[in-house]
Amino acid sequence: MHGLVGRRNRRTRSVTGDGRGQLGSLLASLKRCPANLLAAAAFIGIAIASISMAAHTSTKPTRIANERFKFNVSEAQFAIRQRLLAYRQLLRGGVGLFAATGNRVTREEWRTYVGTLAIDKDYPGIQGVGFAKQIAAQRRHAHVLAVRSEGVPDYQIKPGGDRDEYTSIIYLEPFDWRNRRAFGFDMFTEPVRREAMIMAHDSGAPSISGKVTLVQETNQGVQNGFLMYLPVYQTAVPPATVEERRAGPVGYVYVPFRMRDLMRGTLGTEQLSGVRLEIYDGVSLREDDELYDSAGGAGPRTSAFSVAEPLEIDGRSWTIRFSSLPTFDITIDVQKPRFILSAGLLVCLLLSVAVWSLSIGRARARELADANEQLSRARDAADDTREFLGMVIENVPTPIIVKDAQSFKYVLLNRAAERLLGVPRTRYIDKTAFEVYPKEEAETIFGYDRAIVKSRRQLCFDEHWLDTPGNGRRHVKPSSFPVLNGAGEPQYLLTVIEDVTERNEAQARIHHMALHDLLTDLPNQSAFNGHLASAFEAAKSSGKGLAILCLDLDRFKEINDIFGYRIGDTLLCRAAERFSVAAAGAFLARLGSDDFVIILTDCPTPSGAMALADRLLAASSDEFEIDGHRTYIGLNIGVAFYPADGTDPGMLVANADAALCRAKADGRGMVRFFDPDLDMRLREKRALHQDLNVAVSERQLVLHYQPQAKVGGEIIGFEVLLRWQHPSRGLVPPAVFIPLAEESGAIVTIGTWVLREACREAASWTQPLRIAVNLSPAQFVQGDLPALVHTTLLETGLAADRLELEITEGVLIGDFDRAIAILRRLKALGVHIAMDDFGTGYSSLSYLQSFPFDKIKIDRSFISNVERNGQSAAIVRAVIGLGRALNLPVVAEGVETNEQLDFLSREACDQVQGYLIGRPRPITDYVNTIAGARHSTHGGNYGLCAAEPVVRTAKPR
Repeated sequence: MHGLVGRRNRRTRSVTGDGRGQLGSLLASLKRCPANLLAAAAFIGIAIASISMAAHTSTKPTRIANERFKFNVSEAQFAIRQRLLAYRQLLRGGVGLFAATGNRVTREEWRTYVGTLAIDKDYPGIQGVGFAKQIAAQRRHAHVLAVRSEGVPDYQIKPGGDRDEYTSIIYLEPFDWRNRRAFGFDMFTEPVRREAMIMAHDSGAPSISGKVTLVQETNQGVQNGFLMYLPVYQTAVPPATVEERRAGPVGYVYVPFRMRDLMRGTLGTEQLSGVRLEIYDGVSLREDDELYDSAGGAGPRTSAFSVAEPLEIDGRSWTIRFSSLPTFDITIDVQKPRFILSAGLLVCLLLSVAVWSLSIGRARARELADANEQLSRARDAADDTREFLGMVIENVPTPIIVKDAQSFKYVLLNRAAERLLGVPRTRYIDKTAFEVYPKEEAETIFGYDRAIVKSRRQLCFDEHWLDTPGNGRRHVKPSSFPVLNGAGEPQYLLTVIEDVTERNEAQARIHHMALHDLLTDLPNQSAFNGHLASAFEAAKSSGKGLAILCLDLDRFKEINDIFGYRIGDTLLCRAAERFSVAAAGAFLARLGSDDFVIILTDCPTPSGAMALADRLLAASSDEFEIDGHRTYIGLNIGVAFYPADGTDPGMLVANADAALCRAKADGRGMVRFFDPDLDMRLREKRALHQDLNVAVSERQLVLHYQPQAKVGGEIIGFEVLLRWQHPSRGLVPPAVFIPLAEESGAIVTIGTWVLREACREAASWTQPLRIAVNLSPAQFVQGDLPALVHTTLLETGLAADRLELEITEGVLIGDFDRAIAILRRLKALGVHIAMDDFGTGYSSLSYLQSFPFDKIKIDRSFISNVERNGQSAAIVRAVIGLGRALNLPVVAEGVETNEQLDFLSREACDQVQGYLIGRPRPITDYVNTIAGARHSTHGGNYGLCAAEPVVRTAKPR
């Protein structure tokens, strides 16, 4: 900077010297001119000078204002672009979280992730960070029930109606009153949003929507908005082709923006100094496309300065128009040039009159004044340029440092460089690196500077840490190059520094979150997979073994249900801390919920693994005290060794998990080592469980129908029974898969499907026969069963009195009052309720007293023995008499012989069901029955055969 000042002064002296020589020659020639010619020339010359000065005076403020206006425009453009690019990191972090967890992010994990971002502080202008899940039509009802079971009972997909697929907002944090308005909204139903979502999943990159009104808006303070999307695919890496990407998304991470809030956070204020900012969606400047107007639509549209610039980002084109406001235009002095012109012409006239009486010496003075005026104008122009360049360099947001190329002293630091270093720039100006930094660091800086000057080429440095005097350690990426003078020699050394500290910290934070559990900060599933693969390679190459310990907390769900999720989360964190201490340096990860895993390396032995298991059991056995609540948990552990129990990572983990399942089955606080014979059955069971999860969506489940008849022979209805046609295992017995479905909770989804399919089928029959559907106890606990039944009746058109719902006493065990309340709501719909398996439970008589059932069904175990067991016959006779006394029809199940039918007929049983009447078959086998033909139970062939178990939807037989 000092060099620049000195050079300007030398140029000033040079111009002054040359001006004197030329001026003397000019005056000598003027002496020979006649006085009248000289006067005329003086008049014309001074008039021209006055006009020139007026013109210069008028253009100077305009030019300066124009430059200042352009600077404001570029600064605003840069800030908007950088802000939107920064928000892309939020989307990528959310997608990374899904990739790290295998697309199994829970509501609590999403809330924790967004909470760590501190969006109110670091990302102003956005309404939240959300996830919209893509749902196939056949999965809609199961999805709604699943979300409601997560603690949001009012969840529904909006708008309603049937569509091929839905893209509903299921996560949106912070989940405040405004964002709750968007919960459940199907964004794919709105064309502008749909266009951006399609562009995102086709490209695999972030996409910005057009102008929208956010669903969060109320009737007050409505702002224009837009959204930014990034798709989440089935795989962690986006598919390679457009076709695969279109088929692959499971949902979208997205961010909603309100424009005024965004611009206030981006520019620090809604009103730029003297400048009106308007943003339009697209390339036109139509009012309908206006996203933002800093003036709020007020004020004149005419201005002294105006420019419209395009802004392209993430596949979206915006047009940004900047216009000067009257407060800016008034700074341009338009009166001063007029005054100068008038005054100049007046002076010119007076001087031309006076010249007639002045000597030639006076002419010389006038010409000298004229030359000085030209010099003054040149000096003013140089000052203006210097002022403008200094203003630009000072306000560039990137740190800039300039040194003298000979002495290597600092001559300029802009404001951004001052912020980066954390000290006033005066500590650097006119000093070398040796006067500012420690000797070793200064020698390094000096060496680089000298090499750059010598090579006369730009040098780009790798990212490295910089210890600043007052701003701590910053991660920077500098670039330096020499500035050459007119002779081609280096005069200055200019360094531009990119401060990447915040960017790298954000990336490191996202990377850490991708590999660590958000609640306990332990390594997660993704980190476990990577560590296990490395440990396997090391074990194979060294010949040493390794062991896997799978851990599962006992009673954790019970603690969650009693004390709530907050206490449960704290308990998980405390348990993780204890396990970390007990693991003594072994790799410990949390795979989800209450599942942990440990990798033991360096040739572990069974005794060593058992010693670790004992430490873990001891750590979990101590009391946990959380917010005044005292509680205990148990722990079960399964262990598998490489290479004895598995020769690849997947097999080893599966076998350790199988051992864990056996430990849980054996009791609490158990440790079990993998045993191939004992654990094979468990592994088969788990494999079936996994297959069952997709059985509904892949149409592997089918319905069979078994007729119910009056004792006299008339078919009055059917009971629907479930079958599973597995693609590779064939027909899986219901006694096998129904308990699996109840254990896993899949019975709720399966039960919903059975109810809908049975009602849809029955509604198509010509004859108004009754259809009986079994309900599981789990359906009374999860979701809103009466609402499901009501909706199903409306959607299928089945009359309520044709639907019969069968329950067992398992429904009433537990929360009796809740179950009775649900049964009363079901009965209010007009459907019939039957007590199934009567006589096999503990309190059947008290249940008959508590609720007005419509039918009693005698369990088949009693019917099968009526011919040879007097006690069974007496029980059946008593139940039939009880039903007659209570005016309840009685159905006998499992009727397989004519002798059984004759006994029931003599005892005046109302209805019968069993193989003698008809076997469970596809409904197409009973087409004549549902079409109106009458059948008798006597004298006909109804497919009698060896008995096989009749298995209901809700329970195995």
